[in-house]
Amino acid sequence: MFHPGAMRAVQNREDISPYLVHLTRENTNHFPRTGKDAGKTFDDIWNQKVIRARRVLCMHREEIRQERSEIQAKFKVACFTATPLSQLRHFVSVYRRDYRFEAYGFIFKRETLLMKGAGPAQYINQYGTMSLRPWAERLYEMAKKTNFTGLLWMGIPFMNSVHSGHDFEWEREWKVRGDVSFSYRELAGVILPERIANKMWYRALDNGVPVISAHWDADRIEETLATRPQVKPKLKFAKVG
Repeated sequence: MFHPGAMRAVQNREDISPYLVHLTRENTNHFPRTGKDAGKTFDDIWNQKVIRARRVLCMHREEIRQERSEIQAKFKVACFTATPLSQLRHFVSVYRRDYRFEAYGFIFKRETLLMKGAGPAQYINQYGTMSLRPWAERLYEMAKKTNFTGLLWMGIPFMNSVHSGHDFEWEREWKVRGDVSFSYRELAGVILPERIANKMWYRALDNGVPVISAHWDADRIEETLATRPQVKPKLKFAKVG
């Protein structure tokens, strides 16, 4: 959902994507008892049609984790990337400290997630004498005094730190507060590794959802997403007796 003027400005811009993507990963480090590998996490999201907001992921996460569970719940987010689809091969090759994203994901049109409350992460500069950290701390203190009601707290879940020890601007992160429920029709497509071109691919195609690989080039991706597969009718069997 770009403004008409913005549509003209971004036309043919390979560095700007009309899509937002939720990539899955192996998450046993963060959830030792319930964590799963990237493929099983993808499978759970597909079956439940919900991307769960499981964690507080903002610059004040340590302070928020000391709050009551109902306060913490307000700050939990589902995360997406605005990285162009043809560049995701670089995204999934990067190892972070305790995990890496893998080539499983859910693709949404930008406007679909805007209607669900999505917004880009706000990167708060903490470099040098022009650091915005004091402003961010003051905002947090004011929001806490209101018990995180009203308007002051609402932007805090979207605020990320940027400093010499923590700089992930390259992720082009977007967030949604709370769980993201979706229908298969709302998916622009899904991402799956080519090595598992089996029932996971066919299941998506049977439900009218295009499938791409994170390692395809831009032309192949665009061609695949341009045409939705026909939904395969579900067979009904008559009861015997």
